[in-house]
Amino acid sequence: LALSDELTLFALFVIITWPDANDRLFELAQHVHGWGRSHTVDRLQPETASIQQWLLTEGWRNMVMPAYSAITCLQKGDFLTRLQQNMPCPGVDELLRIALEGGPVASLLNADEGEALSTCYLMLKTPLTLARLETLSVLGEGLTDTDWPTRESLAQQAQALLASPEAITLLTQAIAQGEGYALALKLGLDCSQDIFERIHAHFEDSYPLAALLFDVDRYGEELITLFTKQLPLDTLATGPALELGTGPEFASYQKLVFIVQYLHAYPHKGQELLLCALQAPVVNCRNMALNVLEEWLDAGHTLSLALQIALRKL
Repeated sequence: LALSDELTLFALFVIITWPDANDRLFELAQHVHGWGRSHTVDRLQPETASIQQWLLTEGWRNMVMPAYSAITCLQKGDFLTRLQQNMPCPGVDELLRIALEGGPVASLLNADEGEALSTCYLMLKTPLTLARLETLSVLGEGLTDTDWPTRESLAQQAQALLASPEAITLLTQAIAQGEGYALALKLGLDCSQDIFERIHAHFEDSYPLAALLFDVDRYGEELITLFTKQLPLDTLATGPALELGTGPEFASYQKLVFIVQYLHAYPHKGQELLLCALQAPVVNCRNMALNVLEEWLDAGHTLSLALQIALRKL
């Protein structure tokens, strides 16, 4: 029963009473991947080196949200000691970044060992990687919200690493391979043209990158035109229905609702996309289009005759 993520928690109340409970918990944790893993990790005791290693490399990886277990795994895996002793720990950058971001749970920046962990992490002599740059960026931003005595010196260390020639070279290479765009923009490297060309050349896989360009005024209308050409609008407007739009068969509708959400900032643009969305069978497409039109009207814009007719029909 415990192997079913929906039932793991209830089975744990029994399992923890067994003589070999911790061994069973460790075995179980490796075979569940949703809430079951999160609940099991909370109760698993780091009695052996192999359990500690697993907690740091795999224990926080779950299909719900890794942040729920990130700090728990850092603590039970005795991560601070490993950093202080320069012990290898695969996945250190990703785990720390998730713990720092927090999300629905408290960030590592609010934990007792947060300052010590951050200090040791910044002192690591390992080569820079894209993953480490991302973690350094999150750490640098988060330090401003702490009251640590060392926050200014830590922020300077993080910024020095992010601005180093090694980091710039690494990001330049990543951009050439179609990676690291968001981080590069955050650090002031203008790769907007690279992003646009990537979307244009690999639309199916790269269209979500458009989210990075809508803050760059010169690309907004070009992206709207690109999506209008790429999407089979005539075949998508089959009429309203109650489809949720999940699954691979709705991939085109997912692209449609993605681009429609950005039209609120472009009055009178993307009309073909809006007309299609208003007649899409996916509920969210219609709602998103209505939200855009409402914002246009609230801002004092008028709707074209075609849009007015589509609204009456809807």
